[in-house]
Amino acid sequence: MTRDAVLDAIRLGTRRAVGDSVSLLRAGQAPPSAPGGRRLLEKMRTAMMGEDEQANALGMRDLWLHIWPQARTGFPEDIETQYRLEMEILDIVRQIRAQLIGSNGHYGVQFQALLHSELRRAELGKKITVPLNDFHILGFAYELSDMCKFGFLRPVEG
Repeated sequence: MTRDAVLDAIRLGTRRAVGDSVSLLRAGQAPPSAPGGRRLLEKMRTAMMGEDEQANALGMRDLWLHIWPQARTGFPEDIETQYRLEMEILDIVRQIRAQLIGSNGHYGVQFQALLHSELRRAELGKKITVPLNDFHILGFAYELSDMCKFGFLRPVEG
């Protein structure tokens, strides 16, 4: 670990401690298009979600894949932080699925809308030491979907 990495982690922790808001992008740079995302797009297309929603999801996924390497501290707790976020997100996914049992309408659109609102309501960024905001965490949720942790179709009731 370099001296600069330690100083960056201390600066980030200090900013976090005094309540500064987390910037969406570092140094005003737009996130580059990340490789992958094919499985996420397939899931959203199968769920008949609009192209604008697909593009939005990919953009948030790009944001996550761009910011996580910059935001993490380089300390071992990063692995625990990422795992905790994953467990929290997947728990919210389960709650949304339970909430949508028996609902009428377009499941994928309802699921996505609830995913956004519930992740924001959970304020997961306030529960971790790495400086992430709600959009970063939404991007991580889309990355989890791309990793086949969840999809946008109604689960088969059996």
